[in-house]
Amino acid sequence: VSKGRDMGFGAVLGFFSKLSAGTGEQILSRQTTRLMEHMWMPEMLTFFYAHGGFYLSNFLVSKGIPLLVFMWLLVLLNDAESNFEAFNAQSLGEDTPAASVMAKMLISQFGWIMVVFLIAGMAPLLFETTFQNGFLPGAFRAVKTLLTLSPLHFIFQAKLIGTYVTNELIYGGAKYVATGRGLPIERRSFISHESPQTGKPIAGLYNEYAPLAIYDGVELFAGCLLAMQAGGLQVEEGTRQALTWWMIALFMNVCSWCFAPFVFNPYQFDWKSYKEDVYHWANYFKDKPEPWLDWYKSGLDAGKGIRPSPTAVVFSLVIVGAWYTSLINKMHLLQSVFPSDSYNVLIQLFVVLPPVGVSGAFCLAVSALLVTGEVLKQTYGRCCGHHRDGDEAEFGEAPRLIEWPSASKGHDVWRPRLIWMAIAVGVFDTGEAVWALYQLVRIGWTKSFLAGIVLKYTEVTMLLSLVESFYQLKPWYDEEEQATGQEAVPPCLNNRLADVLLSALDFWLLSHRMLRDMVVSSFVLLGLLPFALLDCLRVCLAGQNSNLCNMHNYLIFRNMGPNTTAAANDWHMKQEDAGAGAETEEYVLGVPIPAALEQAPAPASAPAQGMIPTGNLIDLHSVSSATAAPPFVTGGAPSGGGGGGGREG
Repeated sequence: VSKGRDMGFGAVLGFFSKLSAGTGEQILSRQTTRLMEHMWMPEMLTFFYAHGGFYLSNFLVSKGIPLLVFMWLLVLLNDAESNFEAFNAQSLGEDTPAASVMAKMLISQFGWIMVVFLIAGMAPLLFETTFQNGFLPGAFRAVKTLLTLSPLHFIFQAKLIGTYVTNELIYGGAKYVATGRGLPIERRSFISHESPQTGKPIAGLYNEYAPLAIYDGVELFAGCLLAMQAGGLQVEEGTRQALTWWMIALFMNVCSWCFAPFVFNPYQFDWKSYKEDVYHWANYFKDKPEPWLDWYKSGLDAGKGIRPSPTAVVFSLVIVGAWYTSLINKMHLLQSVFPSDSYNVLIQLFVVLPPVGVSGAFCLAVSALLVTGEVLKQTYGRCCGHHRDGDEAEFGEAPRLIEWPSASKGHDVWRPRLIWMAIAVGVFDTGEAVWALYQLVRIGWTKSFLAGIVLKYTEVTMLLSLVESFYQLKPWYDEEEQATGQEAVPPCLNNRLADVLLSALDFWLLSHRMLRDMVVSSFVLLGLLPFALLDCLRVCLAGQNSNLCNMHNYLIFRNMGPNTTAAANDWHMKQEDAGAGAETEEYVLGVPIPAALEQAPAPASAPAQGMIPTGNLIDLHSVSSATAAPPFVTGGAPSGGGGGGGREG
């Protein structure tokens, strides 16, 4: 297998991640500025397109549709309420409502011209294969690339490229990423867990791609649902049909950002493997919070300096300000219509405040109870003579302590199960938000209610980012830490009150972040469920020993080769029969190497020195009969996922 070929989805994106980060460093360098200052305009534009311009354009493409959805939703929810005739568009002499205005704007940008851009993007591949093999093979290659869902791969790739290059421009920290070039034939787990044989951690696709794209994909999907609920598709029949291209673009972006890593994962929809994914997902949140907490802390970079840039802060303020202005205008209008109600001021206050009061009080109460219980337990232990310095305290059936940077090492704080804290915090936040906006629901102002929900969500998100920034600050009093070897806290909080406040802050932050991961991962798992059920039905109808109807394998590998089904069946039987410590065996097309070499035809004539007899090459792949993936190494080498995972053999 030659270098750069047969790369899987993760290897391709890992390769682009380090290229994008390196390009961000190039953009910031003085050498790039000096080079472009001494170039003529054509050469400068060519240099820009081949280097930083390509990566920046991917960032703009990935941000285009979310910004359009934000504008679409903002204009729709800022429109007059349908049951408030005095401020309807028709009553003001305007014949075009907000939904029609936004629909015409979207139609002008997303129409049949999308096909032209799609063909233009495939032109290099079409021309190259046409020059090499003729027009028909080139056209067949292009069509096969589309049918194997290559647009989903490239949409996801553009998202990751934009994320890495902008993160490098804002934060820095580019480093080498060891991608590897393994064949894309191993199924990766949905979520991280420990191997039952070795006890070593196994990385999951969700943990790898959730912060990069899956979170944004779920938010984009929620924004689309809110826009449709606000009447975004309630336009004229001809306009609604023209919006089909816009809906296709939304559908492709949501599917790519949420499901592309799993679509291009070999054997993702195998029913047994899917049930294992559900089992590991449930244990990931239910039993012990340490795996999730370690993963979250690794992305938080606690104590390494504040991360948000001024640009990100300004952008967040603009988003919150836009929704605040839209909602407060509706509330002023409500106060003008009903001036006799004395509680209008309180209603406006509750409408615009973030729903964190009840959840914050709950976390504070739990923290105070746990710290008080620890104090009483330590006091009782000293009185009875059972307490020794350095011993870990035990408090009934209380769960294990979760270490966190904010807790002083001299005052350990007990943590309850985070999953129940997350569920309780989610219920409290939702209940507080609905209660604050109930008056809008009572009078039938649906658009104002949805605008209030979006405002409260953005406010909570911004507050969570501020709390994370607090943890990202460098520890207080570094000299004291070096002298005592313990993590220091401010002198004004160096007591039990510090434990209560900082532990409550821990609870509040961790509960919200775990709730987000529970909701997002559940959404992705439910989205994969229908395809797993179809695979289960396929196995029931075609039999366990038949792999001919597995269309997902055709999507991943494109060309299964002559003995793929036999190789797959042989591998599955070995997986069931062999133990964890089985020896490694060499395979070619499901046949052991000695037998394959005996079956291979001899070359017609000895090749010259330095030449390779390409007509009689045998692709060899070493797989473990117990733990490796099926030996799908064929003459047409498998490509790494629907068109984007490297070149096809």
